[in-house]
Amino acid sequence: MEIATRTSMQILQMLVILAVGAYAYKRNIIHDNGLKSLTNILLEIVSPLLIFTSYQRDYNQEQVEGLIITFVLSFISIVIGIIISLVVIKKSDKRDYLVERMAVMYSNCGFIGLPLMQAIYGQLGVFYCTGFITAFNLICWSYGVSMLEKLPLKEKVIKIISGRNMIAIFVGLSFYFLSIRLPSIIVLPLSAIGNMNGTLALVIVGATIMQNPLKSLFNNLRGYYILIIHNLLLPIVILLLLRFVNTTEMIKNIVLIAMACPVGATTTTFALKFNKDGLYASSLLGLSTIACIITIPIVIFLGSLVM
Repeated sequence: MEIATRTSMQILQMLVILAVGAYAYKRNIIHDNGLKSLTNILLEIVSPLLIFTSYQRDYNQEQVEGLIITFVLSFISIVIGIIISLVVIKKSDKRDYLVERMAVMYSNCGFIGLPLMQAIYGQLGVFYCTGFITAFNLICWSYGVSMLEKLPLKEKVIKIISGRNMIAIFVGLSFYFLSIRLPSIIVLPLSAIGNMNGTLALVIVGATIMQNPLKSLFNNLRGYYILIIHNLLLPIVILLLLRFVNTTEMIKNIVLIAMACPVGATTTTFALKFNKDGLYASSLLGLSTIACIITIPIVIFLGSLVM
């Protein structure tokens, strides 16, 4: 119950920051080009530094085992999401069913998940969340890309390992296992930049939501179907799986929260990159993000009753 209450309070705070981002875009304080620049700063600098600095800690065998468990559970959970997407989203010529499948499969574990983990569990939460991010990137740049475009295996591998977050994970883990600790005069400013992740990500998401007229977000009945599947059905299935796993409540909650996060920004970026319906993908992202203010606390509350 405590984790559900803390999550609800954090979601409410996130809502305020989302509103600020939406206001800034609506008032032309943030323009489209500026939004793109902010997104690049987040993805290329801030988020990788948050991940890297989470590994600047003393080696702990128990934490390593927890990280491995998180990765395995995350991988299984995302695969379950893929299976559910294939079952509930049928091929259709009337709508972009591939965008809908991606919307069901992938959560916003970076923009929404990392800030939540950091706020609820601190740096250790970010540390464990990298297990989910690793599983996400492995599946996203292999199966996810193959859904939309046929790429040679070599190119897929390059895509997987060349992402900034993946590089931060590899470098951070290397420093962690080799017990390389940077001096505080370096770590503290890097951590300060990394700690901008939550606020910056939410401002960006708020601004992104406003790129679509709000009427278009709420008038699309098909979007509610995708919303229910992604925000509620999939996390509840994962919750029922996690209740039978013998691990800590913290690790279970991290995987559950990551899966309960709204539709991933990857859905929109991939749709634009591979010439799919980017506007539809963006509207699903917006609707799911607004709804997560209610759905994430519901999922966490159910988790507190079941696990």
